[in-house]
Amino acid sequence: MKPSQTAALQTMAQDGLLDLAQLRNGTVQFTGKSIPDEIASLIESRNGEEEDRLKIVNSLNEYPLLGRDGLKARTALLEHRYDTL
Repeated sequence: MKPSQTAALQTMAQDGLLDLAQLRNGTVQFTGKSIPDEIASLIESRNGEEEDRLKIVNSLNEYPLLGRDGLKARTALLEHRYDTL
């Protein structure tokens, strides 16, 4: 997924939604430019359709990400051995 996410971030930076210099430094920083109304409407519509899935994803914020008992370790999807605690 990383290539797709990187392409999306670069597109957002080119459109002025993200600070390009910060993105090159590995940081995602919004510029404050508003999302066009048409896109905001599509996002709102899609989020309404996916409400149950969004609740599940948002609930993951309640669990720690790092460390031996974090989500990275428990799911074995991301390397966790070098997490600072």
